[in-house]
Amino acid sequence: MQELEEYFAALHYEILRVREVGYENTEIIDKSERFFEICDEATGLAEAYSQRKASSLTVIEKYITIDIIVLMLLIGYEFIKAVRFAAMNRALQKRCIWTRRPDFLIRINAKNCWMIRNRRQRMWEYAVLT
Repeated sequence: MQELEEYFAALHYEILRVREVGYENTEIIDKSERFFEICDEATGLAEAYSQRKASSLTVIEKYITIDIIVLMLLIGYEFIKAVRFAAMNRALQKRCIWTRRPDFLIRINAKNCWMIRNRRQRMWEYAVLT
């Protein structure tokens, strides 16, 4: 780029000379041809550089696509687990009863009992029927 800039300055000076003395008495054609050769080289280098960058971006794009696919599969797996868990809860709720805990003790024939507080801070007894 430095060479191109220097040669452009020389070519600009030569163009000014052409306006004063005519193109036959200057080296405008040789200098302009050399300037355009330098431009072609610079353009080729810029194309090669942009092609390398595009290739590296393509690789990064593929990695990102793979990451997105893996994340979507994980989300799908977690969704399926949640649906199964919800189905198991529905089946369990059909086999369970919820009763309000009275002031006196009542024995319920159950495998497991848990005490759970709801939003109103009332005690509820959860029993799995046998």
